[in-house]
Amino acid sequence: MSGTFDFQLSPYVYPFVKNNNVLLLNTKDMNAMIFNEEEHVATFMRELLKPSSFGVVRLDTTTEQYKNCKTFIDKVCEMGNGSFQKVRQRSKISPVLNPYLLKIRTPAPGAERGENITLVLNHDCPHNCSQCDEYARQFTSCSKRNSNAVMDPDFVKSLFRNLSNPESCTLDVCGGDLSLHPHLDRMIELFSSFSGLCRYHIHCRQYRSSASKLPENAGKVIIVDFPVMDTLCFEHPEKYTYNFVISQKEDLTLCRDYVESYNIPNFYISIMDASRSNGFMKKSIFLLQDELECSLGTFPFKDKVRIINSHYFYKTFILPNGDVYESSVGGPIANLYEETPSNVMDFVRSLHIQSWEKARNANENFNVCTDCLFYDMCPGLW
Repeated sequence: MSGTFDFQLSPYVYPFVKNNNVLLLNTKDMNAMIFNEEEHVATFMRELLKPSSFGVVRLDTTTEQYKNCKTFIDKVCEMGNGSFQKVRQRSKISPVLNPYLLKIRTPAPGAERGENITLVLNHDCPHNCSQCDEYARQFTSCSKRNSNAVMDPDFVKSLFRNLSNPESCTLDVCGGDLSLHPHLDRMIELFSSFSGLCRYHIHCRQYRSSASKLPENAGKVIIVDFPVMDTLCFEHPEKYTYNFVISQKEDLTLCRDYVESYNIPNFYISIMDASRSNGFMKKSIFLLQDELECSLGTFPFKDKVRIINSHYFYKTFILPNGDVYESSVGGPIANLYEETPSNVMDFVRSLHIQSWEKARNANENFNVCTDCLFYDMCPGLW
């Protein structure tokens, strides 16, 4: 066998790489392949797991890399855990959406439940994105509402004073269009002095109005959906992290093309369920497959998408009017203008613990989570 080949893992295989050890977990039959102290294999897998590889590594059979990894590749394909397909040398690589391409949130040391906070500073926005409401429900995103409410800087000061451990807190800042907030400069001063991690999220349509008003060295996430209406947001890709929103197979190919064309170093992918329940998602992401042993098939499709995006449990959402939400769905549970912030935050943490532990451990939900292989990895634990 000689020539040029593309290697990829099957969509139901989850890889783990630590030091020079590799584990491939087949989530269909719960069998694992383990390769211990194999440096070349670990290096090869790290290349595959880089977001910019989009789940595929191209190999020439005359190279040392292939010779060093041939036994590994043969075993993986023999066990049905991957494929090694011959391709034309100069053909374009077809990207693959596997679960490890998605953003997996890990907790900061000392992080407490409920202290991953999304602050919505305002609702005003001149744009009319067709999926605006759905985006905000399924991943961290700006959102437009019919409201003139804006968050007060003194309110943010009070909130910061009542965080039990701000150093381990993650703060996601969204609008509306942030540039339309009347006290944006004061808000930025507060966020710049925040001791935890702070990130601003803006849609690519807001790039022209908002990006230049945000601090140069701040964490900034640009939400990009397809078709891309304005490529100016790719002008200085090293300054931003890009959140590409994928809802169909063609979007993934476009995402790969933008990453390669503009040399985008930092990006992640969010899954968007546009209520189509299309076959692409169910085939591409093993956690969403209905027949899985981990029993996530009993969740409604949109709930499974939220779990993938680490957005369903253990985040606190605070709107400009002070309303506090424990989830991206449902109604407000408190208002920070009307109640003591410390009491509200304690209440939010207790609700997070109760809601997740009930979902995981209650008798009526036994089959949902108890046997889930990813019980200890699930975002609900953070």
